[in-house]
Amino acid sequence: MTASIKQVASNASKVPLWIRTWVLVSSLIVTWDFGYCLLRPLSMEGGSLNFLWKPYNLYAKIDYFYGWPAYDSQDGFTGAQALMNVIETLLNFLYLGLLKNEKVNVGQANLIGFSAALMTLSKTILYWLIEPFSGYQHIGHNNMKDLALLWIIPNGFWIVVPSLIVFEIRDIRFPTSKSLDGSDAMNKDPDYSAAYVVFYTDVVDFEGHGMTFTCGRGNETVCCCIEQLSVKFINKKLRDLVADMRATHQICTGDSQLRWIGPEKGVIQLATGAVINAIWDLWAKAVEKPVWKLVVDMTPEEFVQCIDFRYITDVLTPEEAIEILRENVATKAEHEADVRAHGYPSYTTSAGWLGYSDEKVRKLIRESKAEGFTYFKQKVGSDKQADIRRAGIIREEIGDEGVLMMDANQVWDVQEAIDWMQDLLPFNPLFIEEPTSPDDVLGHAAIRKALYPRTKVATGEHIQNRIIFKQLFQAQAIDFCQIDSCRVAGVNEVLAILLMAKKFNVPVWPHAGGVGLCEYVQHLSLIDYICVAGTNKGRALEYVDHLHEHFVDPVVMKNGRYTAPLTPGYSIQMKRDSIDNYTFPDGKMHLQ
Repeated sequence: MTASIKQVASNASKVPLWIRTWVLVSSLIVTWDFGYCLLRPLSMEGGSLNFLWKPYNLYAKIDYFYGWPAYDSQDGFTGAQALMNVIETLLNFLYLGLLKNEKVNVGQANLIGFSAALMTLSKTILYWLIEPFSGYQHIGHNNMKDLALLWIIPNGFWIVVPSLIVFEIRDIRFPTSKSLDGSDAMNKDPDYSAAYVVFYTDVVDFEGHGMTFTCGRGNETVCCCIEQLSVKFINKKLRDLVADMRATHQICTGDSQLRWIGPEKGVIQLATGAVINAIWDLWAKAVEKPVWKLVVDMTPEEFVQCIDFRYITDVLTPEEAIEILRENVATKAEHEADVRAHGYPSYTTSAGWLGYSDEKVRKLIRESKAEGFTYFKQKVGSDKQADIRRAGIIREEIGDEGVLMMDANQVWDVQEAIDWMQDLLPFNPLFIEEPTSPDDVLGHAAIRKALYPRTKVATGEHIQNRIIFKQLFQAQAIDFCQIDSCRVAGVNEVLAILLMAKKFNVPVWPHAGGVGLCEYVQHLSLIDYICVAGTNKGRALEYVDHLHEHFVDPVVMKNGRYTAPLTPGYSIQMKRDSIDNYTFPDGKMHLQ
């Protein structure tokens, strides 16, 4: 694990047209420039080759590095930077060539592009710094207008643009609103999207991938925050980052300025989830294990060392956490063998999206039953009579032995949730999910008190951090804990929530209704079963049958159960073609 992170890019396989255009045009300009510098005095005013560099006659009067004063004094900087320009240009042309070769590793190409951009950036900064340290002897003779128009603005491009290339961030969006996949009472037309980040290292083919899920608009805002966090890890050694994952987590959550737009919630928290998960992906690949196996093989002390216990020690101390984990050490091997042989139980939401017709719901339920599913979730909350009709259809299709869950996606006030559910209780739902605002801890408690034991309450996909989960547990507000892999700050924070759920005897049923979420949370459920809960009885992991074809290592279902992922990493790496085609706004699928 001696590799160090050298570049951060979002949706890295797709290089935007503006970057490729800049690299090409700037390389041609730089070629012209080093030709002038290396062929002085023939290229200068009065020289035999000056006809090729006529515009430099004016610039040489603005910047003496390019004029006779530097040449006559034998100032070596102009020639030295011209020689570096040759190397920089060769790297740029190599970069452009590699981008056209589908067989070339994207990390290698981007590392070369990064090196050229960094060379341009550092060389230009040095070029600017020479002036104040030399008393502005090369440009101090100009008036401010000429200096601004002919020196500051043109040379400023060579600082600004390379900086953008080094930390270029984009987003991926799938137009699911066209088919209403993912539709519910609150999110009527989602375009499943991913703010996607890749950490490239100085080791070929060794990359860390991470993402966070959104529903379309606003994805670019998450990408902006990912950029702010990712730069903190450039040139960091992986072994140093994973030696203290609690501290690594706090690099993101503890920034004294960025936390003002949180703290530990909202867009910055979504971005933290993507970045932290990318580091876990990198770590797991380094030890050649899937993330779940990486965690399962930890000692209780190593597991706990990954967790930030700030704000939760009133309900769970590190010492208590270690004791919980020690209780399951003896059964780890048995439970690992069980998931390898039989997988992990799941339920399907794919048949229950609110925008589907009744006929489509029937068809999808029958298909899901044939695939081995016995647990089904229905979206509710938009129209009560439609909910009643749809619940009757689902119950008819799955029979009394099938398990039905309902999900309101936060649309109700507290009393409205209680009243609405009274008319749905005859269909015997196991739980009502997100009956009200995810921030209303006491509202959830009131709903649970009014409906229990005829049905139960579940929530979690919009719970932003371990602190709100702590309060839900303390208030006895939920019966099912629905962790989300990237709504909270990545694996580290999920581990804390799993332990609190165990202490309060609340089963974990992870949320997976979004692109990449099934790939993520399968690891978390296996960690919960093997290390924390010690059982998978009375538990199930959500499954939605959408967009898995875009992943290099997609989930594999068998008889309605998740099979244990065995490929090293966090299973979140997307295929290159998918990234290219769905990058917003200039991917092929967005231009049709």
